[in-house]
Amino acid sequence: MDDLISRQAAIDALDKHLQTTDVPVSYPGIISALTEWLNEVPSAQPQTEWNNHTVACLLAELFGDACACNYNGIDEWLPEKCEVIDACPNPVGVACWEQFLTHRAERRTDG
Repeated sequence: MDDLISRQAAIDALDKHLQTTDVPVSYPGIISALTEWLNEVPSAQPQTEWNNHTVACLLAELFGDACACNYNGIDEWLPEKCEVIDACPNPVGVACWEQFLTHRAERRTDG
């Protein structure tokens, strides 16, 4: 399973579960012992590789739109540089946001 959770979320879920169920607590500090154990478990690092495609996916999801040209400012310069302009305003996947990321540095230096 690839899901990552925070230690605090695990501790809170355990605490809530023990408080809301009829779990017999025969060991007097079970919550503190389990909390201590959870704090000793090594942390997991996300394996996301940040590249233009993953960032483009993030932008498309964030803005709820697959076409970067639908936003003021971007629509003024990206169509001039875009290599997939024929797909506008309905690009395949996140190609438009990938074009935005590819050409954004050029826009910053234009007069």
